[in-house]
Amino acid sequence: RYEAAITEFDAVLAEVPDLVIIRAQRARALQHVGRSAEAIEDLAIVLEATPDDEDAWIVYGAALANVGQSKKAESVFRLTLAKAPESALASAHLGMLCTHDGRVDEGYRHLERAIELNPRLATAYFAAAWSGRFNDAKRLEALLEDGGLSRDDEMLLHFALARIYDRRGDVDQAASHAASGNGLKRIGFNRAGHLRLVEEIERAFTAPASVPSGRDDVS
Repeated sequence: RYEAAITEFDAVLAEVPDLVIIRAQRARALQHVGRSAEAIEDLAIVLEATPDDEDAWIVYGAALANVGQSKKAESVFRLTLAKAPESALASAHLGMLCTHDGRVDEGYRHLERAIELNPRLATAYFAAAWSGRFNDAKRLEALLEDGGLSRDDEMLLHFALARIYDRRGDVDQAASHAASGNGLKRIGFNRAGHLRLVEEIERAFTAPASVPSGRDDVS
């Protein structure tokens, strides 16, 4: 559905290239399907026109991180937090970048802050669990039971639980949550960005999880 939306946005922008709202929507769709370099081009135009667009800055930072510009992405998230200190997403992304860079204590502080600001932010729980610092399986299971989450969020929480139970040596629970996460895979999920996230987190630690097993399991 994201590729279809991008096609529609392309058609509109071909006729009216000055529609910043449509360009911002296309950038989000491009980022979602892993076309981050193209998203960055759109977002540069969007942010020039609307420099106070907090959401656009966050997507811009995430896109920069996806193309390997981690330092620039970190600067974007820090700038966003300076302007909007209550931004849970900016805190989560900054926490992930710090963790990827080996600054685990600083990274986890930002992830904790993100969770404090938004107790349902699956991205933050996923990164926190993979950092090895977050172990509250009951909290994540309660979130899943409460419902109201997107499929992507449910998937991330299941993979976070798989990581937690794997560290505990509970193979059955780890495998069960890994399977549930895999069952929530869908077309349109940002597979490239997600795999990059997992790989970078694993490189920051000496003991990567054995579940989910293999890169193809997390997509």
